[in-house]
Amino acid sequence: MLAHDVPFWNVEEIRKWGLQALESEEMTEGYPIIKGSDKAIERIDHVIPVVGYLTLRQTSIRDATKRWLKKHGFPDIPVITRPNNLKLEEGMKWKADTLAYLYPHVIGSIDDTLDIFNYLPSSYKGTIFLYGQTDYPKSDLNIIPCKTWDDVYKKVVEHQAALQRTAGNPT
Repeated sequence: MLAHDVPFWNVEEIRKWGLQALESEEMTEGYPIIKGSDKAIERIDHVIPVVGYLTLRQTSIRDATKRWLKKHGFPDIPVITRPNNLKLEEGMKWKADTLAYLYPHVIGSIDDTLDIFNYLPSSYKGTIFLYGQTDYPKSDLNIIPCKTWDDVYKKVVEHQAALQRTAGNPT
């Protein structure tokens, strides 16, 4: 989950450490796995192909991100990272713009933050599986809240036909 605007973190030393942590290959490779995410992605990939990872992590740590994914058994597919010269606070707009640009090759995404909805165009026709959420603000976007990774898998299966129509594949 993305944490920002935490009042007691609003100290220069903590902000500086946080930015360094975001650029650390060692810390990236040491992140714990979200329980069930690896198995859910593996199962989802059997329903509809998982074609890539779109992350706010910087390009400078892409290799560490790939190593982390491999270590945890995630599919070996492209990783699209935030350009190094792009500030973190501009990252969500970049991510939304990139996701919209990749449509219809990428017909959906699993995300864990509502922030992306502030930047996706209302014309975006892809599906967002909103992990860790049971509700979301009213939107014209196709948003499917999923509390757990098992829920994400179940919702992908449930919406498989619609996803395949979006991709231009008849069911």
